[in-house]
Amino acid sequence: MRLVWKLIIKHIRFSQLAGFILANVAGVSIFLLGVQFYRDVSPLLSGSTSLIGDDYVIISKKVNTIKSLNARRGNVFSPEEIEEIRRLEFVDEVGAFRSASFQLYGEVCLGETSLELGTDMFFESVPDGFVDCDMDRWRYEEGQRTVPIILPRSYLDLYNLAFAPAQGLPQITEGMAARMTLILHISGKKDDVLTGRLTGFTDRLNTILVPDSFLKYANSVYGYSPDVPPLRLILKVNSISDSELTSFMSSKNYYVAEGSDSASRVAVFLKTAVSIVSLVGLIICAVSLFVLVLSTYLIVEKNLAMHENLLRIGCSPLDMTKPYMAVTGTANLIACALSLVLVITARSIYLDRLAAFLKGHPADGLTELYAVAAAVLICSTAIAVIAVYRKISSI
Repeated sequence: MRLVWKLIIKHIRFSQLAGFILANVAGVSIFLLGVQFYRDVSPLLSGSTSLIGDDYVIISKKVNTIKSLNARRGNVFSPEEIEEIRRLEFVDEVGAFRSASFQLYGEVCLGETSLELGTDMFFESVPDGFVDCDMDRWRYEEGQRTVPIILPRSYLDLYNLAFAPAQGLPQITEGMAARMTLILHISGKKDDVLTGRLTGFTDRLNTILVPDSFLKYANSVYGYSPDVPPLRLILKVNSISDSELTSFMSSKNYYVAEGSDSASRVAVFLKTAVSIVSLVGLIICAVSLFVLVLSTYLIVEKNLAMHENLLRIGCSPLDMTKPYMAVTGTANLIACALSLVLVITARSIYLDRLAAFLKGHPADGLTELYAVAAAVLICSTAIAVIAVYRKISSI
């Protein structure tokens, strides 16, 4: 095959080969960087390190003028609708919000500051599996006079940053709030006075939560309507970035709570952006590979007679393809190696910026990056070799 090697060395332009390598480096680098960047930021979009929360979505029906006149019927979720949502592939669990059907007035007493405040209140509950607190403190037994309560952390922030300064009242820490005594005045079919115990604060649900077992019991004892249809649902989904989730909510005209909706949109946008960038990288790779194959074709065409003679004297098409395989493989190997160097360097730069968010949860290693680079190298080389082999076999 020395003749074929001499042909390649004589006719191939090394400047053209260098151009192919540089173009391939650009394409492979863009593709690998997109893949690795998405891998590195994925923990920020889902799981315990998520910047946009766990994969929980709160939905309700959009309110219009006619339905608002009879909200208990017009905007509630029917059992059929709940079952339809439960059967969706991307939904793991569905929980219904239970609302209190009685009136409630709460008084807050804090002995250390002699602070007394009172206001009308409301209670809601969800199944215990959706509540992020200690279940031992959250448990309620029928007839118990003390009710566990969870408040949104935003309520405490609003009090400390807006209400307290305006009214000349002292600010309250979470520790102080936990020692508060809540007096709950219930009015309904039956009046009663209970004691509330603040169990904790939540960032997941923007409502005043009590155990579902208590609210079910209280509605039956004090409420005007023991079984209030749900106006809101909480869903645990496989991935909040699933495009099917957004499509389904839009098709049903369901309203998604602002935090959950933003999370879904951010994740979908990131996936789309990474896909576009990776596609651009693959297109550049394909164009550069086409140029290399075209150059090889020209070498074969220019020396068609010699290739015919080599085939006549017993050289197989595979043997004649091996020198081209070596050139193509070496060029692709150099391109992939340079691309890996560039991607690893760029990754070290952006990981410094993500370090604060990934604290305690280090980014994954580079095993998958090497695997993808190897796959790109094998595929591009195989495509070029097959094309040349078919060309030589057709002589």
